[in-house]
Amino acid sequence: MIPRSPFFGRRIPSLTSVTSPSVDLPPVLALVPHQDDELLIMGAALRNAIASGRGVQLVLFGLGDGTIVRTRDMPRLLGYEPTGAEIGAVRDREFTACAERLGLSASAVAMAEPRQHEKVFDPAVTRRTIQSWLRRMPYAEVWVVSEYDANRDHATMGRVVRDLWAEGE
Repeated sequence: MIPRSPFFGRRIPSLTSVTSPSVDLPPVLALVPHQDDELLIMGAALRNAIASGRGVQLVLFGLGDGTIVRTRDMPRLLGYEPTGAEIGAVRDREFTACAERLGLSASAVAMAEPRQHEKVFDPAVTRRTIQSWLRRMPYAEVWVVSEYDANRDHATMGRVVRDLWAEGE
């Protein structure tokens, strides 16, 4: 059975920071584990939500330090292997630029606190961080990667959101 949205058939109360001025749909809280997931996984849907006037808050959870590109490709291209922090900083700039190109303002893009190292997302830390965003945007429609994804960080985020949903949060 597919769970029904808690907003099905109801008018959404007015919201605080992120609003949906032109439609009776809740704002979107888009939670992404890694830089590039906002585009590769949610890009078209984010663009459509923005174009339709829905408020969107995009939140990045990972540091961007575990990409295979850092050890596989960068040494050949740069002549040295960049640190996780160096590659993460580059990926953060790409993330911010991509969000802007999708149509998001700087205030609609956030970095989760705390951010986690790639490939080792801790479910308890992920849960607390997601809960803090749910408290900020209690009426938001949450978008997240699938709990069935082969990527461990993606699956962790998907499972945490699934569990919170099942618990009524």
